[in-house]
Amino acid sequence: MPSSEKTDLYTRLTRLPMSQLQEVCFLYGLDERFYPNNPNKVELSKILIQYAESLEHISESYCPDLHHVLEAVLAKHSLHKRKTYWIAGVFSVLLLSFVAFWVWLHLELRHTAQQALDLGDYSKAVAAYDDWLSAVPLDYSARQQRHKAELLQEVFETAEEFNAGDTFERVQTMLEKSPDDAHLLTALANMALNAEQVQPAKNHYQRAVALKPNLARAQYGLGSILLFEGQFAQAETALSAAVALMPWQVEYRSNLATAYLLQDKFAQAQEELRQAQSLDADFLRLSLERAVAYLWQGEVESAEQALQNLTRRLQQSELLEMPKNQASWVFPALAQQQWVVLNEWADKRAYVYRSLSAIGALQNDTRLQQVYAEQADQQMSSRQADIESLVKQDIGKARNALAR
Repeated sequence: MPSSEKTDLYTRLTRLPMSQLQEVCFLYGLDERFYPNNPNKVELSKILIQYAESLEHISESYCPDLHHVLEAVLAKHSLHKRKTYWIAGVFSVLLLSFVAFWVWLHLELRHTAQQALDLGDYSKAVAAYDDWLSAVPLDYSARQQRHKAELLQEVFETAEEFNAGDTFERVQTMLEKSPDDAHLLTALANMALNAEQVQPAKNHYQRAVALKPNLARAQYGLGSILLFEGQFAQAETALSAAVALMPWQVEYRSNLATAYLLQDKFAQAQEELRQAQSLDADFLRLSLERAVAYLWQGEVESAEQALQNLTRRLQQSELLEMPKNQASWVFPALAQQQWVVLNEWADKRAYVYRSLSAIGALQNDTRLQQVYAEQADQQMSSRQADIESLVKQDIGKARNALAR
């Protein structure tokens, strides 16, 4: 064996792990009896090379090539290593994919819960936090948020009286721990408004909006207060934000339409009322609001048609029994700088009939004027003076529009 070949072979053999070197010896035919117990790699490599040289002296044609045996062992272990790496790689990818999916799923649950809170869908928020906590039961923050969602559900969906039960105290307690929580501030504002504490409610709404502008309930609450205070442009800003966040809320659109109407933005007012009616055709107050908007715009025939349709629907008992229709109807009385609140059906009907009677007078339609004047009288409304003031205002707006 040439000296250079021997040196190269020796170098390669000594670099092998002991187990692979022993495997080369075994495959080459070097029995363990020919080398001492527990040899090191240097000793065993020298013995193997000497053994190979001795075989060459006996018969070169018979002697196996030690290089080939070495390459075979290296190839075998290289393939095994690649398999091991491949299996480990596949396992790592699967594990990382599972972890990534798990993290994404639960972050999505938290995002869903937070979004539901912002949109006032508290039952959905509670359900989403329950799903999250079933996987991460020790998440204290999520548990606190779930408790808050339950409390908000109680405030906005069940508690109608200020300080109902212990609700007010629980909101206050949570606010002491989280004084900048916009949801809790909105709940406090809502309870204050129910107790007719308008200025505290306004303050709470303003803080909530400043902290979280995308909180629709806060924007709507603030916009409604500003509307009733006569700050129509500011009310429009807040109510527009509320409608943009929750476009399916009919009350939001109704109040925004009023803000537009009081600024003589008739086209925008009509569009909001049209959208609101498309969302809820059974909300009777919208028909009256739309008729008023038509009058203020000078579209008297459209107003008459809307009111005529409303009179027919006022005969349907199933509509009158709906809670949304039994709620108060509120309209601005600009001359008195106040809002007229109509609670009884006699008052609501009287406003509709007086309006139709006044339209009859405006159009010189004596029959229309007399028929609906009589029907209005039959209602025996206790708010006659306020209703006549509203009708006078509406007809005055119509005359001014027609004169332009």
